[in-house]
Amino acid sequence: MRTKNHGGDGSSKEMAVVIEAANILIGTDAEYAHIGGTCGLQGRDWSLLRQSTFHSKGRTYDQIEVRLSDGRQKTFYFDITTLMD
Repeated sequence: MRTKNHGGDGSSKEMAVVIEAANILIGTDAEYAHIGGTCGLQGRDWSLLRQSTFHSKGRTYDQIEVRLSDGRQKTFYFDITTLMD
């Protein structure tokens, strides 16, 4: 198994996309693939503003904030707990 994504749409911590992957690098690729599938091509349709990791209720999350080409900002949440084991 390379990656397995399930859960929500990533629009909030409660709706986080759950990333299961062989390692953190593959997991990060899966996060960016999800954003690309939602927002389009990085560098043309969106750009990274910031990425951070935080813990809540025994889970580990990546929070990725992007700026869309029309100027709007969008935040994605990914549950990466299994990558941190």
